Order: sequence, then C-alpha cells, then structure tokens
Amino acid sequence: SKPEESFEGEGIIVFNTLSWNRDVPVEIQFPFETSPRYEIIDLTTNEKIESFRKGIKQIFIARSLPSFGYKKYRLQQSENKSPDSKLEITDNSIENQFYIIEFDKSEKTIISIMDKKSGKELVDKKNELGFNQPLIERFQEEEKFSQIKYDNEITEVKDESPVRIILKVKREDQLFEETTYTLWNNIDRIDAEHIINLEKLEQTEKLEEYAVAFPFAVDDQKNLVEIIGGFINPEKEKLSGTDGDGFSIRRSIALFNNEHSISWTSVDARVIRLREIEDKGILISNVVNNFPLDWNRYEENKGKLNFRYSFTNQDGRFNSSFTSRFGWEVNTPAIVNKSWYRTEPTSKSFFQVDNENVIMLSLIPSVEENSFSIRLMNSNPSESIKAKISSEFLEGSDAFYTTYLGNKERPLMIDNNSTVVELNPNEISTIKIKIQDVDTVKK
Repeated sequence: SKPEESFEGEGIIVFNTLSWNRDVPVEIQFPFETSPRYEIIDLTTNEKIESFRKGIKQIFIARSLPSFGYKKYRLQQSENKSPDSKLEITDNSIENQFYIIEFDKSEKTIISIMDKKSGKELVDKKNELGFNQPLIERFQEEEKFSQIKYDNEITEVKDESPVRIILKVKREDQLFEETTYTLWNNIDRIDAEHIINLEKLEQTEKLEEYAVAFPFAVDDQKNLVEIIGGFINPEKEKLSGTDGDGFSIRRSIALFNNEHSISWTSVDARVIRLREIEDKGILISNVVNNFPLDWNRYEENKGKLNFRYSFTNQDGRFNSSFTSRFGWEVNTPAIVNKSWYRTEPTSKSFFQVDNENVIMLSLIPSVEENSFSIRLMNSNPSESIKAKISSEFLEGSDAFYTTYLGNKERPLMIDNNSTVVELNPNEISTIKIKIQDVDTVKK
C-alpha cells in the first residue's frame, strides 16, 4: 500500500484501536521548549483544533476518531492563541460543560460534584470517609478505614484552557504526595489521580491498607462489576463461602438505581472493596498495602506509583454497553505519531460495528497466509444480539466462526463488504477472515 509518510506537510496521525468513534485527549512533544509554536488543523474538517502548549508539550482533543481507524492533523506554525472554551474557574470550584467540582479551601477536600446535565449531586456528603480522601485501615487492630489528616496540604488550580483545567492537592514528603482532578473541554467525565510515594511507608508490625473511597450519592444503590466475561452482581455471584468485600475488576463498575448510573473505572487500581457502611456499599479502591517485615509479602518500597481514575454520570438505569465502552476508552489511549504525512486520505475506518453492545477485543494475525482473526464480545449480560461488521477487508473474502484455537466451526455470509454475527449474553466469539483477493489490501 502507499506509504503515509511524505513531505506534503508536518503533521500528526492519531489511530483509534477501538471499534467505535470517540473523542480522545492527545499529547505530543517537541524536542525543545524553544521549538516553534503550532496550531493544529483537522484535515478532515479543515478546522483549527483547540490546544494548549507549555514547554515541550502540547495537548489537544482528537474528536470523532473513526472506529478502528485514524485521523490526520496538520501542524502549522502560528503565534495565535486558541479560542476561549467553556472551562470556568472560581475561588473554590472548577467547571466544564458537564460538571462543577467544588472544594473546601481550608480542609482541602471535595465537598460537591454537581452533574449539570441532570442537576444531581454526585457526592454523598454524609459519609465520614470523604470523597477520594487518603484512608488507612489496620484490620488486625480492628481499626476500620479512617481519613488520614495532613497539615501541609496546598491546593492550586492549573488553567490549561481551552483543553482542560486541573485542581491539585499537594502534600510534600507524604505517602499521598499529590491528588489531581481534571475536567476536559466538552468531554463528559471526571479524571482523578493520586501520586503515591512508596518511600514514605514506615516499617510496621501490623498490616496497613491504604486506600481512597468514592462515596457516591446513589439512593437504593445497586452494583455491577465488570470481569473478563462480562458484568456480575457482586452480592450474589461469588463463590459460596466467600464473605469478603474485596473484588478484582476488569475495567469498570456501575453504581446505579432507577434514575441514574455512575460508571467508574481505573487504569491502575483493579482491586476494590464494596464496603457496607450504613446499609450502603461504598466503593473503596486499594492503592497500597504496607506489610510487616516478617511477612513473606514484604518487599522494599522504592519510587512512586500513579493511580488514575475516571467516572461519569448518566441518566437512566444501568447500560452495560455504555459502562463497558467507558472503561475501554479510559484504559485505551490513542496511538499518536508525529511526522511528515501526505494529506489524502485525511481519515479512514478499517472496521465498523453497528451494535453498541459489541466490542472488538482484538485483531489477531494468523499463521495462515492472507488471513487474520477478530475477537468480538457482547457486553450485554442478559440479551443475545446481532451485529453487522463492515470492512473493506471483507471484500472478496471468506469468514468463519472459529474456536479459540482457530479451528473452523461454521461459515459466515458476506454481502457488500459486511457480515452479520450473532452473540449470546456476555459471549466472546472469534471470527477468522481469509482474504481471497489480496489486491484489496493494497488499494
């Protein structure tokens, strides 16, 4: 096929490896802080993209990336500033189009998160653990989770408009060294992050568990946890005899009632607790355990760890496809490359899936010549579905359902570069595609 790199112009290519269109925050870097200032042009729309440049880094949001495809952007030298956005900062709050985060300047805590779409308050203000506050539990001493109080906390707000605004809580020389909250321009989610300084863990004779809690204001709360095979009810679908409140999630968890649903995901912290406190399951994320020296789990604590979280609120009951896709999006950054590219084509999608419940988990090369496999999952835990898969690679090709080992089971009919697959609830299926017309991939 024709190489994309050429001397037509300096630019960026952003590749989306997920099987639906999406908006993705993107960061690019330049060799020097003195490198020229650039504006970013979307070659598909010929519009200037809002961006923020500081030092060697420039960030922007790549919008409407094609499913399993790419978009190209041109870099043009310019000293012009990006247009204003709807990101707002007050003395004690930050705000975008979807949320208002209010913080207590004296206590350095989050006291309110308002969903502007519905007018709902998302923080359970009555919970004593605090929202995303550092916690410690010593179960051997029968000490339940409680807040860690710091005297040297400092808050600051970084205005990186028109792309994002960041609220920071800094704690110098402490285990929970820094906490940040990020609101993006016109992206319906809240990002939070903790920097954990492992070198501040002191030797202990009893096990210490450090964590953060997310007490959301969801009345009559129900919970569904995503595992590798779909969503399960953690209260009912666990091994008999298991009485703990700890779980390992695949990507996301939904906390919901009949009116709204909060989808929560973490890139780095997959171990959670759903701790029953005052008849309500509180989501607690384990970040680090401090083991005694005489335990065989002890290891030297060096360096720092980052723990990233994201959550969003939607009206209506739990929607498996939304929560699953939200987890995938946060955990799957776009692939970005800066070079010199030809202009055409400005964007391209290699695979399209018409059912929001279906996720293309992977594209797998085959040892057989001119063939590959795709793995599809139905994220709906209760309903069988049909989905239309479209791709130029299906032109003049054969397709089969196969086993995980690649053995053919039954054929699929291809019509006009598309085929229809059927998936049972939570089912993962493998489809093998044998390209008969090799010239198709060379166009």
